[in-house]
Amino acid sequence: MHDCMTNPDLGAFLWRIQQGLPLESSPFSIIGSELGLSESSVIDKISGLFDKGLIRRVGGVFDSRRLGYSSTLCAARVDVNELAKVASLFATHSGITHSYERKLLGSTFAECPNLWFTLTAPAETFASSVEALRESLRPYPLLDLPAICRFKLQVLFRAADMGVENGSEVQPEISPAGTEKMDSTDMEIVRNMQGSVPLVARLYAEIAGRVGISEDDLLLKLRRWNISGALRRVAAILRHRRAGYSANGMCVWAVPENRIEEKGHRLAAVGEVTHCYARAAVREFPYNLFAMIHAGSEEELCEKREQTEREAGLVDGRMLLSVREFKKTSPVFFSAESVAARPS
Repeated sequence: MHDCMTNPDLGAFLWRIQQGLPLESSPFSIIGSELGLSESSVIDKISGLFDKGLIRRVGGVFDSRRLGYSSTLCAARVDVNELAKVASLFATHSGITHSYERKLLGSTFAECPNLWFTLTAPAETFASSVEALRESLRPYPLLDLPAICRFKLQVLFRAADMGVENGSEVQPEISPAGTEKMDSTDMEIVRNMQGSVPLVARLYAEIAGRVGISEDDLLLKLRRWNISGALRRVAAILRHRRAGYSANGMCVWAVPENRIEEKGHRLAAVGEVTHCYARAAVREFPYNLFAMIHAGSEEELCEKREQTEREAGLVDGRMLLSVREFKKTSPVFFSAESVAARPS
């Protein structure tokens, strides 16, 4: 168990920096004032968490759809002896951010997909990106399971007490009209914030200098994006397995179409759920309501799944346990290749 699991002060600190850095000139000073720490202590603590491997990055968390990108969840049933080799095809693919081997618990569904991954790509080239993946996976058929409605997406882990707290949002897939119009300066801002931001007292001034604008102009832009939903927050992203959440499962249900919204709302309201989507069902995987839950062990995960099902009023669900992580990164927006591929 990591020391943050038994150190309330460190747990509280980790919780705070996951919530988001203030969009103000001296964000670490503000956080320090809240926690009774100096600005330099906040920066040093974050650097220490990086050194311990507890956080993956501190940077912008963007809504890909608002930036003109589309995404989908993909799956395939791959021969177990070739699984690692096939998954390695995704290692350098910037559009694939998460890739897992998953096994279905408590079922005889022999043909259940065992390779799962997410794809994010510019909307204009998204269809061709899916087809390219379909070709690269042959002879294994690709299952494309796009989100129809997002009921919940916001993951914050309380490391000190093993509780998961998260916000709930009900938001249908955004139409092109909801997309931010991004000029070259906007894209440069995103490129400078999608990785880890500099751990310096005036981090926004540092980024503004790189982009070639004033700090005030950058902060105004970030605040506007935050209000519109394009920028969810600038925050620490936790390596949840390092923090003690060693087990996670994707839970799925087949729900009648006329009840999907009702059940999606109820499922999103369950505290243990971190992600909740309605997705397109296909013949090979006939489930249309998806949720992710995390726990400290497989046994605890199974207990949480049963509790979640009861609270949401769902029956006959299945859970796919993540048994191997092949890749986990954040999306890369506005790379030179993707910008060049956009219609003028």
